[in-house]
Amino acid sequence: TQVQDFNQAIAEKPALIVLAILDTKAMVVPIEKAKQAGIPVLVFDGPTDPSVADDVMSVLSDNEQLGDFAAQNLIDGLRAQGRKSAKIIVLTGTKSMLVTQDRMTGFDKVMSTAPQYQVVSEQDANWDPTLSGKIAQQLLAKYGCNGVQAAYGMADYMALPIIQAAKQA
Repeated sequence: TQVQDFNQAIAEKPALIVLAILDTKAMVVPIEKAKQAGIPVLVFDGPTDPSVADDVMSVLSDNEQLGDFAAQNLIDGLRAQGRKSAKIIVLTGTKSMLVTQDRMTGFDKVMSTAPQYQVVSEQDANWDPTLSGKIAQQLLAKYGCNGVQAAYGMADYMALPIIQAAKQA
């Protein structure tokens, strides 16, 4: 759908296309088409495929650092609770997106410094809050209420249904 919408935008010849990329690989050809048509593209939130990175303007978060912060917050919270070990579930954004991969790079790097806190499941929740809640319910049922001590939902709107699932469990 995003590729179709983007191609339609190119046909309308706007002064600028602003884009949050949902599928990094799928957007390569449309971005190349926009460049050929002389239409500038501004990408925000997540990076483009490296092959077209020079063809767009970008406003990006440091997603690896956001992953660092998430892991450090989990570690700090578990230590503050006095937990010497813990099992963690992770519900990510769309795994094919570079933003998700960068966040997990940072998250995994920091988590590797605290091996007593173990990620027992990492699931692709596709940036979907409804799916996040469903996956969290399934994982809490699988591991039991005492089998999960922490969760990482990659966005605030993903974390809220995880919290709700934990309260229900």
